[in-house]
Amino acid sequence: MAKAKIKSPTEIIENIDRPWLESSYSKYPGKELKHTSFARGPRIVTPNIPLAALFRKKKDRTWIHTHTSHEGYTTTVLPSQSDILYFLEDKSSRYSGIAQTDPETGKVKGYLIMKKTKNTLKARGHGDKLEKYLCGVRAPIKQFEDLCTYFNIKYRFVPAKGFKYGGEEFYPNSDVKIKKEKSLETKLALIIGISALTLSLIFLSPNLTGNAIANLTTKTSSIIGAGLFIVGIVGSYFYFKKE
Repeated sequence: MAKAKIKSPTEIIENIDRPWLESSYSKYPGKELKHTSFARGPRIVTPNIPLAALFRKKKDRTWIHTHTSHEGYTTTVLPSQSDILYFLEDKSSRYSGIAQTDPETGKVKGYLIMKKTKNTLKARGHGDKLEKYLCGVRAPIKQFEDLCTYFNIKYRFVPAKGFKYGGEEFYPNSDVKIKKEKSLETKLALIIGISALTLSLIFLSPNLTGNAIANLTTKTSSIIGAGLFIVGIVGSYFYFKKE
């Protein structure tokens, strides 16, 4: 009799009911992902560690849980302080994964995979370092990178098909393109703003050179300078507004 095909972690995660609630899973090499949530909630999940995992000689369990948005609150793929603490103190696992999922469809957007090394520190005795890492699920990428360096944790971001990692979370490829276009627009607005303000000072101050610019009258150069000044202010406004 043919063995049943092992489902991928993504298939199992995307098949969970009530995808707006976080969920926890356990994975062993060559084995199918198992749902191990003890209690699920929006932006929180309590994992249930199988007793067999605690007595397993080889600590090769991978603990995976989901991060998803809920009621307008956007959750990133970065771990919370409690996620890091649990991973460091969990003696049964060597790997930890966070799957960023869509709260309506349950679709996986991408994974953050963390790995312990032989030099990875335990959380005990380093509480002051963990306390500096922001509480809650949102945390700047720089703080996460610094924390991984301190505790000797390796990590990588793995986007799902059709998504790209964009700093703290995964976005559809189309959204990343839009973000890049907006970034170019913002930079262009700044360049125009600075250039216009600089030129306006030249036209508004013809006496600095002792001559009228390009044989323009003082009145004409003042009008041009005022116009450029307005353009510069508007360009600077749009830049800071988008930032």
